Amino acid sequence: MLYLSHLENKKNLIAFSNGVDSTALFWKLLSLNIKCDIAIVDYGQREQSKLEVKNAYKIAVECNVKIYHSVYDKTDFNEKQARDFRYEFFENIIKEEGYDNLLMGHHLNDRLEWFFMQLTKGAGLPELLSLQGINKKDNYTIIRPFINTPKQDLLEYLNDNDITYFVDETNLQDIYTRNKFRKYYSNPLIESHLDGIKNSFKYLDRDNQSLDTSVILNDFLYKMDSYYCIKHNNDVSSVRLIDNILKNKFGLLVTKDFREYLIEDQFNTVVNNIAITIDSNNIIHIAPYVISKDTMPKFIKEKFRVEKIPPKIRPFLFNNFY
Repeated sequence: MLYLSHLENKKNLIAFSNGVDSTALFWKLLSLNIKCDIAIVDYGQREQSKLEVKNAYKIAVECNVKIYHSVYDKTDFNEKQARDFRYEFFENIIKEEGYDNLLMGHHLNDRLEWFFMQLTKGAGLPELLSLQGINKKDNYTIIRPFINTPKQDLLEYLNDNDITYFVDETNLQDIYTRNKFRKYYSNPLIESHLDGIKNSFKYLDRDNQSLDTSVILNDFLYKMDSYYCIKHNNDVSSVRLIDNILKNKFGLLVTKDFREYLIEDQFNTVVNNIAITIDSNNIIHIAPYVISKDTMPKFIKEKFRVEKIPPKIRPFLFNNFY
């Protein structure tokens, strides 16, 4: 699962249907001590939907979480209108109850299916990759922890743990375009080329980030001879800028493996006595790594804490600015 650090100590709401995806997501997160409340919509198109809602209420009571339930009562079912209704329902809950995150059960099969559907419409890279693991909205964040997980893994998890879930039979009918892409293209390819597809999406995401023209590589928030602060906008542009600083300011050539490690370690490491660390405001600090022999005064420690200065950079700042 991805993005667990974004969910801890946050108020989370899950878009729940009691299908494979959202059911696996709910129980998996609960097993990791991450609770999330439930929001479910009954579209009234299937008799089974009443059972799905009933079971969702049962889960909410058993797990001591809140549940929000709405009924789509339009006479003529329209897929777009239904989707708009669903998101309006979620966003109203988020606004009224102050949720930080909306969690969705989309997985790797969904992502490849979406990719193919957009590809056939003549879409560009942002549209092809618009089903992302994290999408920031004005007042909340959509998070898809299973975005790199194949659906088969979710089914195995549910069956191995004897967890009840429902299958929407309309998802198996070829009359819907999405179902055709799922049945004939995305699912078979996931089964036969899983590792390659996962890696391709990883590289495509990074390439897509590198096209972000909002980041200028020479635009520092602060700089001096041996101390630099940059705003972290995305992984690719930040790695490029760090690489530039290490090479041109510290004479350090970094390897491809180190660049990969920098992202995996979430910009918090030391290389050749150079500290690279990120604070809670998404500011990356780069400076010589110093083990201070002097005891910092209490008021300096408190100042660093209040200003959210990462520990790796504090001795350097203390030695050079106080």
